Amino acid sequence: MKKVLYLLFAAALWLVSCTPDKEELEDPENNVAVIETTVPVKVNDTTYTCGGNVTDKGSSSVTERGVVIALTANPVVTDPEAVQLPNGTGIGAFTQSLSPFYAGYTYHIRAYASNSAGTAYGANATITPTATTTPTGCTVVNVTGSITTPTTWKAGNVYVVKNTLPIKSVLTIEPGVIVKFSGSNVNGNFDVQAGGRVVANGTATKRIVFTSINDDRYCGDTNNDGPSVGSKGDWNCIELDGGTNSSFTYCDFFFGGGYNGYVVHVGINSTEFTFDNCTFAHTKNTTSDYGTFNGGGNMVDPTTSKLTNSVFYDNDKPLYCNSYYTVSPTNKFHNLGKPRTKKQAQRYFSVA
Repeated sequence: MKKVLYLLFAAALWLVSCTPDKEELEDPENNVAVIETTVPVKVNDTTYTCGGNVTDKGSSSVTERGVVIALTANPVVTDPEAVQLPNGTGIGAFTQSLSPFYAGYTYHIRAYASNSAGTAYGANATITPTATTTPTGCTVVNVTGSITTPTTWKAGNVYVVKNTLPIKSVLTIEPGVIVKFSGSNVNGNFDVQAGGRVVANGTATKRIVFTSINDDRYCGDTNNDGPSVGSKGDWNCIELDGGTNSSFTYCDFFFGGGYNGYVVHVGINSTEFTFDNCTFAHTKNTTSDYGTFNGGGNMVDPTTSKLTNSVFYDNDKPLYCNSYYTVSPTNKFHNLGKPRTKKQAQRYFSVA
């Protein structure tokens, strides 16, 4: 099964279904365009500036040009598992900033140009992002008990939560903090109760990560069990059970969903919250009706239940909420290896 989406790159190639004979080569009506791909330029860990250059329009005007991205080599615009991102018409150079690209994946990118004779492609190129801003070593802080007074978790530490952590006061998490969980507890690994609140506001360069104790990509081998990456369902969830106005911005949630198949659960008394510029990935598959972000019937009003600018990928059921809730178009949804329409694929990448 083909895999998934992503950004660009390329050098000139002519796309033809077979080797043309001499007569076809001399026929100007059969000339596709000539296109080159410019080298992608890294903007930050998840964003690259990509583009190409149409040097010859061929036998007719170039009606569309752009880049096509996939997780398999030599992507084409007709591949339902690829992302086709148009950028104008005609000859000349073009660029656009695209995101998100994630560490752990290799993206295959080609520029393309279409005219009445067909579609031409640049050479296949690859991007393999690395998280240069992620710390590789941190002071380990084992968390026990509950949060009953205002508490701040500091950058430079990895906080390890092995059981359910009741949060009954304000927990502030600084940008760059890593939180690792173990155990699929029925009450959630974070249980935000009445009087409780989580303020986890990261930045674009210092994201806050909630992940598995087995995820050595962040702060190294915290549990000293040898190299490991983490598995879906290694921990349970963030349970918004009674507190209000919790805020999670520039946060990543990996390898959760161990008990019910969700990584965030919205309770009836916790409908005031903000999740902005977050990533939800690798949630355990489930046969239940729950989604990775499980708002259920309680998630109705987007002015108080704020979910914006976030990315969902490699999740069986990304979002479950009330049918009256208006999902922001700034959110991107993508499942690796899952068939999807071209419109769904286009929504995965943000174009600056």
